[in-house]
Formats: sequence, C-alpha cells, structure tokens
Amino acid sequence: VPPAAAAAVVESREGALHLDLRGALRSALVAAGVDPARVHAAPWCTRCREDLFFSHRRDGERAGRMLSAIGLEGRA
Repeated sequence: VPPAAAAAVVESREGALHLDLRGALRSALVAAGVDPARVHAAPWCTRCREDLFFSHRRDGERAGRMLSAIGLEGRA
C-alpha cells in the first residue's frame, strides 16, 4: 500500500477502519504534480445532505440517479 493511501485510512472510535476519500484523492493529485493550492474538496457529505444529493448508501434502491460525461469538443 502506498504511504499516501495508508495515511488516508483512519480508525473510528469504535475501531472500524474508514477511508478518508478526500485525503486520499488530494494526496494522489499532489503526488501526480498538481499544485496543492489548486485542489479543492467540497465540504458536503453526499449521504448526509439529502437536500443536495442522491445517495445509494442512504436510500438504497430507491435513490435517484445522475449521469455526467466529459469529452473533447469537436470529437464524436
């Protein structure tokens, strides 16, 4: 396990292990050469903010769906 990934694993008070996804992604971007000042992590929790996000973790099969895509302009 790369050190940056290992550092993103945190233990809860109950002893369960969790992944600090924001921390892991930030570490990966910085390791890839992205200036840390250019990395922004949104503070919202998709599970907790029912007013903003669909969440399969929260709602199970009744959760809404979203789709997005990224492409180069002028290419089919």
